[in-house]
Amino acid sequence: MLRVLLAYLALLWLPQAASAQDLQTFLQSHREEIANPSRQSVGAVIDDLIALNPPGTPSFLQAWQTKEIWMRAPDGLFFLATETADDLYTLREIATGAEAASDVPAATLTQIKPNGGVRGLIGEALVRFHLSDHEIDRRREAVESIARRPDPSQLAPLAAAIENEPDPALKARKEEVLGFLEARFATDTET
Repeated sequence: MLRVLLAYLALLWLPQAASAQDLQTFLQSHREEIANPSRQSVGAVIDDLIALNPPGTPSFLQAWQTKEIWMRAPDGLFFLATETADDLYTLREIATGAEAASDVPAATLTQIKPNGGVRGLIGEALVRFHLSDHEIDRRREAVESIARRPDPSQLAPLAAAIENEPDPALKARKEEVLGFLEARFATDTET
């Protein structure tokens, strides 16, 4: 009876533990592409990550784009890192921001530094999240960012974000910017 109870409790705990690990698990399965990204290969990784969309995905993408992701050499895990003393860092979990380790020597860490092309692809992925963010200011910023630097890759994410936009004024602005994008980048004459 005790074994059955323990097995049942383990099954209840397992999904929670797995969901908390989903982002790190994904990153580990793509460790080489995350640690040494190239413009040619990183698009597929980003698409897979967005399709999976584990908790913490937007904050990971933001930190990756701004070179705030670090890899711990002994185990290859990825963290956010803050220098606390000369050559010592505090590591935080990417998905939650919770402290994972302190006084970690700099010699055991490698900062992940994607190049400009990779950071551009990460930025495009972030636009998808920002266009549907729960905060209206972030949605507005995303639309204005698209309006300032239009790109054909923004057509589909912007079009997808219009239908569920709850603010009428912002919905109208999204439609207006989409019209500009279509006029400039659409491939068929009807559009």
